[in-house]
Amino acid sequence: MKRFIDLRLSETGYKFAWYDTIIDKFEEFNGNQTWDTRKEFLSDFNAHEKRHIHDADRYIVLFPQWVY
Repeated sequence: MKRFIDLRLSETGYKFAWYDTIIDKFEEFNGNQTWDTRKEFLSDFNAHEKRHIHDADRYIVLFPQWVY
C-alpha cells in the first residue's frame, strides 16, 4: 500500500515522500525520494520509459490539497 509522507515540518521546507508498506521502503523515482511539488514528482515518476501515465493515478488520488 502506498503512503503519502508529509515532510513539511522538516528543515527542508515543503517536501513529501512515498512509502510502500508492502516492501517496507521509501520509494525512489528517477533517483529522488523527496519532492516539493506534484509536478516534480510526476516528472520523476514518468521519467521511467516503461511506466504508463495511468500508473500515476495510484499516487495522485492520495495527494493532499497543499501539494497542488
